[in-house]
Parts: sequence; C-alpha cells; structure tokens
Amino acid sequence: MKTITQLTKNKIIEAFHAAESDKSGLREFERDLYGASGRKTRHAINNICGIKEGLTYLELGVYRGSTLVAANYNNKLTTYAVDDFTMDIKEPKQYKESGWNNARQATVDLLNRYKFSNVNIIEEEAFKVDVKKIAKKVDIIHYDLDEHHANVEQILRKYLSVFDKHTVLMFSNWNSNGVRKAFAQFTKTPGIEIEPLFEKLSNNAGDNMNWYNGFAVFLFTLNTKEVEKEVKND
Repeated sequence: MKTITQLTKNKIIEAFHAAESDKSGLREFERDLYGASGRKTRHAINNICGIKEGLTYLELGVYRGSTLVAANYNNKLTTYAVDDFTMDIKEPKQYKESGWNNARQATVDLLNRYKFSNVNIIEEEAFKVDVKKIAKKVDIIHYDLDEHHANVEQILRKYLSVFDKHTVLMFSNWNSNGVRKAFAQFTKTPGIEIEPLFEKLSNNAGDNMNWYNGFAVFLFTLNTKEVEKEVKND
C-alpha cells in the first residue's frame, strides 16, 4: 500500500466491523453470487479494497469469480487474478446438478457482465506463474487457493517480490489448521513484520451467510533488502 498510517489500519478494522453488520458497497446480487465464499467475506473484501483509490489487488485462487467481483465492484483497482480453472475439470460432477457452468466460464461470464477494464486474468497454476506478469507492486492480496492443491508457504514466498513495502493479506479458508500452520511457517521468513488486524473462524463449514470457512486479515511490512536476499536464495 502506498502509504500505511494508523488511519488506514483503522479503516481496515472498520471495514471488518461493517462486514460483520452485513454492510458494504455490494448490492444483493453481488453479495449472493454463487461461489465458495460467504456473504460477510465478500462484504469485507469489498470494504477493504475500497479504503483508498488506485490500489493494486492480487487474487490467488479465483474459482467462480465471486470474490473477484466483490473486490472490484464500485472500487478503483488494478487487479491481477491467478487461477488455472481446473477444479471443476478435476471434479467434473461437482456443482453440475443445478446446471452451473464450469469455473472458468462462470468467471468469464461475470467479467463480461461487469466489463471490468482493469482485471488481468493469469490463467496458470499459481506456483508456475512468472511473477513478472504482475506489473505493479501489490497493495492487497487475497489468498484463496484450494488448500489441497497449493502449499501456502511456498506460494507466498514465490510472490514476495511483488509485495509492496506495506501489503494487506486477506486469507480465506482460515478454519483450516493446515493453512494456519503453513502461514505461521511463512511468517518466519526474514524481512517480514506481520500485524494481525482481525480473524474470524466459522462455526459451520461452508457457511454462505457468514464467513464460509473462516477469514483473516494481516498487515505486512517488508524489509525489501532482506526479502530480495530470501527470494534469490529460493
């Protein structure tokens, strides 16, 4: 983020409290889009991505595009979104009983509907992406990769070079012990200072009305020289 101040952090915390009360810039349609995210998760993402204009947002794990829409709706962002869109292909019977399109087509349809001109889709597996395709330093990252198909620590270390000096990291699937443990390991990376801003665990897995499988937000401050050494050593 270009400038982090206590006021900015306060705005992020206020964004969370607004989401708790089912408030954001989303209309009912965007709030209730079909996808693997909860109503309050989408409110929080929309609110946080709207704390300042001109931010750069990176979404790791798009799936069907519901949180991608939440981030960009009525917000002025530059967005990079990474997904290889293979989840429904690997599990062909999933989500087909009600006639839903596969994940890639669902995302394309949403992008066509909203005509977002600032969304750059990188259709690759997250760990194989050339991060030079992300042309700007990133202010906000939403990590929402399927925990069974991605290594949290390895993925975040791979993208360290595109973190700005101050970066907000939003985590979905925070209920997962595996995700939390891998993130804890990542926090040991030299050159990183981490401040937890809020976290919310879900009482019920896949709770569409609330936080789905949990949600957490952290503020990163990076020592660029230390991080560059770490990236070169990987």
